[in-house]
Amino acid sequence: MLPIHNQMTARCRCNSITVLISLVYFIIGQALLPIHPAFCDIVAGGTVIVAVYSTDYIVIGADSRNTRHGLNVKDHTDDVCKILELSNHALFFATGDISITDGAGRKMFDGEVVAHQVYIPGLSTKDIAGRWMEIMEHRYYEQFVRFGKEQFYSVFTKSLMATGVFVDTAGGISIVGEAIRRSDKNNNPPVISHEEKIFPVTERTVHANFGIDINPELREFFQNTTERAKKIRADLNRYIEIGHLHGADVEALTTKTLIESIINWKNNEEIGGDVSVIIGEKDKPFRWFHRTEGCRN
Repeated sequence: MLPIHNQMTARCRCNSITVLISLVYFIIGQALLPIHPAFCDIVAGGTVIVAVYSTDYIVIGADSRNTRHGLNVKDHTDDVCKILELSNHALFFATGDISITDGAGRKMFDGEVVAHQVYIPGLSTKDIAGRWMEIMEHRYYEQFVRFGKEQFYSVFTKSLMATGVFVDTAGGISIVGEAIRRSDKNNNPPVISHEEKIFPVTERTVHANFGIDINPELREFFQNTTERAKKIRADLNRYIEIGHLHGADVEALTTKTLIESIINWKNNEEIGGDVSVIIGEKDKPFRWFHRTEGCRN
């Protein structure tokens, strides 16, 4: 067994499934609670990721904030890219505890690195997501062996540990997610399980949210029920008209405006920063509608 360091950092992106009347929101959320101070600092990102998709295209937008909670510090950075391009036609994003770094700054594992490792052009999105899940399950078991029961459960405080989503546009829009869960503290060692989520793609446009609970803000924005929402939607319509936008570009600007509104309305310091938006159209390479600085590196 490797030595236990006196500090461990978990990079976490928040998560929770809800259905609204005419829009389907798949919400996968997880917030990392404070860990025993003898063990670690936490990097907890209250992620907001929105995907809009149909048979013709998919639009994905994300905030760029990661918040660090430590013994003597609470700060954040706004330079995180939460959309990972795997190829011209494939990408990956995730929420939850997808990366662990020890007190010496060494990566124990990183779900984004694993996504790169398992991606093989031509392999189905379902198979790629399954390969990612299998490796990540093994990585979580490794942490249990390394740190023992108490510290494992103090780091992975939520039963839903992580969710990874793979998207491919070659031959059509394909979206597959894998949710990885752990059993409760009564199990020693823990039972690591998974749930596959295949997102049905039809001609009907679907909005899906991955991140913190934003249902009130979603309803306000789309139902246009308040004065601030009415002003934002009026400005949005004007920008669409001035820019002569259509199709996926309309959805891209709407998604960017939606996430910016959520950040302003939510008053949650764990979401924020610039909003990155990418467009994937059937049989075409992904293209950035708005590429943040973090996504350029």
